[in-house]
Amino acid sequence: MAMSDKPEKPPPMEWSETATKTMLSLYKDFKVKVEDRTILTRAKMWMLLNEKLKEKGYNFTPGQVENRWKTLERTYKRHMRESLKNGGVRRSGDRKSVV
Repeated sequence: MAMSDKPEKPPPMEWSETATKTMLSLYKDFKVKVEDRTILTRAKMWMLLNEKLKEKGYNFTPGQVENRWKTLERTYKRHMRESLKNGGVRRSGDRKSVV
């Protein structure tokens, strides 16, 4: 099989602020569906969330969407720990407040 016979992968997309905010907004709705068991697994949630992002023109994989969430969550938790060490929590501009 020649190299040209392989299906071409789309170029990787970068997470813009708009894409991230869209993902967070959709996540909020899907999280409720997982909690009330309308969606049975988180893996299914990431697939459905990814489909909604594709409808909006974003070309990510479900794994990329899940990894983005995990990165945002980790960054938020680190920020909160550091804020507590430094004597206070800054509330404005928290990405987590969207969720």
